[in-house]
Amino acid sequence: MDAEPRFHTTLRQIDGAVVVVKMARGSDVGPLRHEARALTALSHVGIVRIVASGGDGQRFGLATAHAGIQSLATIPPRPPAVAAHIAGQVLDAVGHVHARGVVHRRIEPTHVVVGPDDRVALCGFRSTGPISTDAMLRDIADAASLGIALLDSAAHNMPRRSRRTTMRLLDTCTALLADHRPGATTMARRLDDAVTQFVLASGGSPQTQRHLVGQQPSGNSQHQAISARDHQSVEYPGHVLGP
Repeated sequence: MDAEPRFHTTLRQIDGAVVVVKMARGSDVGPLRHEARALTALSHVGIVRIVASGGDGQRFGLATAHAGIQSLATIPPRPPAVAAHIAGQVLDAVGHVHARGVVHRRIEPTHVVVGPDDRVALCGFRSTGPISTDAMLRDIADAASLGIALLDSAAHNMPRRSRRTTMRLLDTCTALLADHRPGATTMARRLDDAVTQFVLASGGSPQTQRHLVGQQPSGNSQHQAISARDHQSVEYPGHVLGP
């Protein structure tokens, strides 16, 4: 009996570099191929970088640069300025995805890897689709919700004056999320503005403001086919990168 799982994730070494390798078979091949195609069209410091991919109709592998072993689902609370920096990176990465004409559709804590120096790498691109106002708004709302959770946990450690300002902005963001209506283009802008103010008030970077209109270079030029050469392999924590 074939005991090989339909989908599994491991750490491997390719040409001396540590990479995350996802292997799929059967019905999981299609979604993983889709993820490889999506990552090939994206190139952003806040998005996991594709290194290699390849396979056939029965098996398929995708290798991405190792970005860290923690995610937003596992990291402890961060200081306010660091939380704001992480939130800004997530919004900026989502903005790049939208600028390339697609939506992520699965922005959740396990799909935001947090590496050394609190650098973010957005992953989990198996369900991307063509951009639309409704889908873009959902992406932004999901990303903002992650940022709000980060900043909310950090707000209690702020000086009193900064805490009051930040909590007012938190209330604004929360109200906008609760008032979300599909198709409300202006809502996306209002939510973006509110979260940007929140990030700035918490010590984040003005670069966050790029994410709805910024242009980024396209393509992953380092993408190559997975070869059959031997690799050192160890099991990778499944809670970091979900299927």
